[in-house]
Formats: sequence, C-alpha cells, structure tokens
Amino acid sequence: MAWVGGGQLIKMMVSVVSVAILARLLTLEDYGIFAAAMIFIAIVQSGMVQGGFPTAIIQRQDLHPLHVRNAFAGMLILHVLAAALIWFGADAIAAFFDMPPLTDIMRALCVTILLNPFLALSLALLKRRKRFRFITITELFTTSLASTAVAIALAWAGYGVWALVIASIVSSVSNTAVVYGAVRFNPIPVITSHMRDLLKLSMGMSLVGVLTIFSAQAAKFVIGRALGADALGLFNRANRLIDFPMRLLGSPQVLFPVMADLNDDKARMARGYLRSIGLCSLAAAPLTVLIFHAADSLVALLLGSQWVAAVDPTAILSLTLVLMLGTRVATVVFKALGTVRALIVRQSLFALLIVAGSIIGSRWGLEGVCVAVLIAYVLSYALAVHLVSRLLDVGWLRFARANLPGLVLALPVLGVLILGDRFVWSDVPAIFRFPIEAAATGAVIYGACFVKPAWFLGPDGIWLVRELRKRAPGPLRRIVPAV
Repeated sequence: MAWVGGGQLIKMMVSVVSVAILARLLTLEDYGIFAAAMIFIAIVQSGMVQGGFPTAIIQRQDLHPLHVRNAFAGMLILHVLAAALIWFGADAIAAFFDMPPLTDIMRALCVTILLNPFLALSLALLKRRKRFRFITITELFTTSLASTAVAIALAWAGYGVWALVIASIVSSVSNTAVVYGAVRFNPIPVITSHMRDLLKLSMGMSLVGVLTIFSAQAAKFVIGRALGADALGLFNRANRLIDFPMRLLGSPQVLFPVMADLNDDKARMARGYLRSIGLCSLAAAPLTVLIFHAADSLVALLLGSQWVAAVDPTAILSLTLVLMLGTRVATVVFKALGTVRALIVRQSLFALLIVAGSIIGSRWGLEGVCVAVLIAYVLSYALAVHLVSRLLDVGWLRFARANLPGLVLALPVLGVLILGDRFVWSDVPAIFRFPIEAAATGAVIYGACFVKPAWFLGPDGIWLVRELRKRAPGPLRRIVPAV
C-alpha cells in the first residue's frame, strides 16, 4: 500500500509539471479536439478495464488457465468490434462535432484499443497477485515519464494536438509490453465451458464499466457538441486539475482485492468501508476548501493567464471531490460483493442525470454544465450511500459520524484562507499565491493534530497518524504527531 501511495504521489508530481508546461505550448482547441476523441476511446478502454472480464479474473477464487484464455478471447472480440466501429465511424463523429481533425486522430488511437485486451488482462492478473509495487513502478515510467517526455517534446516542436495523440499511443504500447511481459499468459484465445463462469459476473460488470466511463464522458460530449472545442478544452483542463488529488487519494486498486477477500465477512467489510469513508472525508474536505477558495491562483500557476476562463469551472468541480472519493469506495464494495444490479441502477441514474443536466446546463454556458455535474454527483452519492447501508447494515448515523471529523477540519482551513486572503497575501501575484495558501492549509491540518485530535481527526484519523508514526523511519518519526 505504501508503494501505491508513493507512486501516486510521484505520478501526480510528474503530471503537475506536464500540465504546467503543455498548457503553455498547446491551445484550447488542441485540448478540446483531443478530449472529443478520447470520449469514445475511453468508453471502450476504461469501461472494459473497470468492469467485465478483468473484474471477474480478480474476484474468482479458483482461477484456471482456461479462465484467462477465455477472458482474453471475450475481450479481444469486443475490442476488435469497437475498433472497427470507431475506424469506420470516425468521419461521422468528426462531422457531428464539426472538428475535421478528429477523423485521423480517432483512427490513430484505434491502436490503443487493440492493445487493451493484453494490458487490461495483464493488470488484472498482477492485481490478483497483489503485485502493486510492480504496477506502480511500471505506470510511473511508462504512463507518466515516457508519455510526458514525448508529449512535451512534440508540443515544443509544434505538433499541436498530435503531441497528445502520439504520447497516448506511446504510453499504451510501452505499458502493455512491460505488464504483459511480467505475466505472459497464453495469448491464443479459446472459448470453452469456462466462459460461462466468467460471464455470470463479467456481462453485468462490463455494462457497469461502460456506464461509469460514459457518465464521466457525457458532459464532454454535450460541451463538444453545444459549446465547441474551446469550451471543451477548458472543461478538460479544469477536470484535470481536480484529477490530481483524485489520483493521489482515490485509487481503488489496493482496496478492491482486499474487499474481495472479505466478501463473506460483512461485519469486517462494514468497518473497512466506514474507515475508508472517514479517511476520504478527512483528506478531501480540506482540499476541497483549498481548491474552491484558491481556484484563481491554482489556474494561474499551473495553466497560465490565458486559461483564466477555467477558474469558475475548476471551483465548481472542486466541490465534487468528496463525492467522487466516497462514490469510488462504495463502488469497490459493490464489486467485492458482486452486487451488479446495484451498480447498474446507480450508474444508469448517474448517466441519465449527467446527460440531462448537461443539456439543460449548457444554456448557461460551461459553468451551467459544471453545476449540473455537481448536482448529479450529489444525487448519485446519496443513492450509493443508501445502497451500501442496506448491503452492509451501516446506518446513516454511523456514516455521518465517519464524515464529521473531515468537515470539522475543513472549517479552520476555510477561516485561515479567508483571513490570509484579506490581510496577509492579498497583494501577492496570483501565480505565487497558491503555494502560500497550500502551505497555510497544511499548517492548519498539522496544528489540528496537536490541538484537539479527537475533534479534528476522529478515530480514523488518529489511527492513520499512529500508523504513520509507527512505520516512519527514525528521523521522520519525530515530525509525525504523537496522538
């Protein structure tokens, strides 16, 4: 778990540098066109990774080599069909968005779709074996460092949107080569009676995966069609800024295999769920306050003055941070218990809310769509909490208690930021202000550990700090508060 957390931190730092450089080399239109292409690529790639056969491979207790070959056969068929649809439908998609470059871009990205069965199945086998250290190192060097270097070099050379396209292909090829080389499953597809074992879960989870990614891409679809490439580029970059803390705090790759091992012990799973929710709230609530309050300085620092129109969307979308983290934890519980119906109901409702809300909100521009996305997350999260409460017999009162310390901790953070903005750093240029505000937020959180840890951290936060102190090397142990 430490490797996952450390790897996510390093990848986030690389991404921050990448975003800051590329935002100054590429245009709004470049990002908007690439985001439009990735709507369909992501639905195929990520939708089938998050659900379907990979989930069945991780969850199945007695795994036979023929299960793996059958899973590969099923994924290969689906991905070849999807690549064919995108290849032959590229002209129509480009015409729909009125973005002519989309035709060639989407056809080029079909390479990543055809590699996805190898990548997704290899990752599933590695996660099943709990080889998170290997996954983290591989993703760091292939997905983060290699693709970032390629994107920056090509953007600097004037390749525009193609810098992002080629970097995406390089990331997919290198990542697939490394992870497949680590597991080396038999790539000859077969369909035998073992397919029935996988289809019991994979069909429903494939639908869940596609619904999940469709929900994440639906707002971009509406923005690209109704508001154009520039607005889509702004939304894409605002989403990217919110994605930084999500990547650091919201990776479920460790939690799902652990929860899957506990699917016959609901009492322990309930305790794990509440602790995860409590820690997510504790980390996300202060971050939400920081990003919402300091969205202007964050955009100025990472994107530059030419992206000032992204400030309001970033501030609005920051309010979804706690909701997205909590929803991811609930999704892990649904997957671990194999409750596909609950996942389908929640994701279908969420997708409907995103589509309808984005269409209505687009009348008020990009900010209207962002508000619609926020409302959809609120309603979807409420439904997810209700369903988990029924499955694990976790009442709303216990859920509220788990979230309370995070909300309490956010209050002094908000107070310090408001006072500092008014009396301390009001004259500091925006590009330099965010590091000061982030440092002030960190100081408040650190101080809260000494003042009233029972109030500001709660039992879950105290447990985490004690674990950090126990595991920290000697010199660092002195820094971690003794709570």
